[in-house]
Amino acid sequence: MIVFIDENIFEKQAYGGISRYFSELVKAICEMPEHEVVIYGGWSKNAYLNQLKQTANLKVFRLGPTWDWLKFAKKLINPMLRKVLFFQLKRKGKKVIYHPSYFSLDPFINEYCDCSVLTVHDLIYEHQEKNQNSKKTSERKRIQGLVDQIITVSESTARDLKAFNPSASNKISIVHLAAAPSAIELEQGRNNTFLFVGNRGGYKNGNLAIQAFAKLKAETKQDSQLLFVGGGPFDVDESETIHALNLEDSVQQRNLSDQELSHAYQTSTALVFPSSYEGFGLPPLEAMQANCPVIAQKVSSIPEVLGEWGHYFTNESIDELCALMKKAAQPKSTEPSKIRQDLRDQQLRKFSWSKTANKTLLAYRNR
Repeated sequence: MIVFIDENIFEKQAYGGISRYFSELVKAICEMPEHEVVIYGGWSKNAYLNQLKQTANLKVFRLGPTWDWLKFAKKLINPMLRKVLFFQLKRKGKKVIYHPSYFSLDPFINEYCDCSVLTVHDLIYEHQEKNQNSKKTSERKRIQGLVDQIITVSESTARDLKAFNPSASNKISIVHLAAAPSAIELEQGRNNTFLFVGNRGGYKNGNLAIQAFAKLKAETKQDSQLLFVGGGPFDVDESETIHALNLEDSVQQRNLSDQELSHAYQTSTALVFPSSYEGFGLPPLEAMQANCPVIAQKVSSIPEVLGEWGHYFTNESIDELCALMKKAAQPKSTEPSKIRQDLRDQQLRKFSWSKTANKTLLAYRNR
């Protein structure tokens, strides 16, 4: 079997959850020597694509700097080169799976491949009332109708997709994501920092975390810190809120490498994850893997990821979130009991990239 992945998400993202998903997936698939993965990367500068090591069964084709002068014509050149590469694979006489990396389908390749599979990570865009009748929403539904199989990354996303597009119900496979193992298990104690990882706006509820943290500081007088990782610098509204609450010395935003983030998970008091909607929720899984307590809303896919191990609050409540942060900050509160350790181990056994790869291969064969 040959899996052919196109350039769309890799050209959109230098870093990002979806491009990281594909890079981890293909590495796991290529550990099985009977399968081959070929990625057409176009003009991508994606960091995860850069890190992939080409082997006998993993090939990445990208256009280097000498092609940059033609970048203005990439809407013409990409489809042409994509098709040329695809037909070179077809000539090998093996089954060729087309796995478009985002909501952009090459109709020619979709017609001549042996099976086309689309991964749907969430339906956040479709959930927003302003988008429900948009051309983009209609196009996504059209593409879902054209592919042979659809992978959703959680049961929650599968339910949402069935409600959004009932005609797709019979082609859905649920394949959970995974997290890379923590590089080093640290024995040192946890510090007084609360983590918030990812985007902060809208349903991600970054402002809720700031408000709850301000309440925590006022009530405990402790020298706690709130670290926002990624998501870009604070905007004007965020900066004004932080200033109004007198938190300039306690709240910061930083961009961390994967290694630095792994260290932060292992040394922080807790991950604060107040999102009100998630297709999967990779930061909570990464935190759980590093034995970092997770405080989250019990919504959408989060209970699938954390199970009974998570610390949950409801209804975007500042008071509930603050109370859980206060509990996490108490001395020795982060030391795992035997029951909690068993709950964590039980949850973690559900997620690995080898399981993700094997279930994805089953979806490829489902046509």
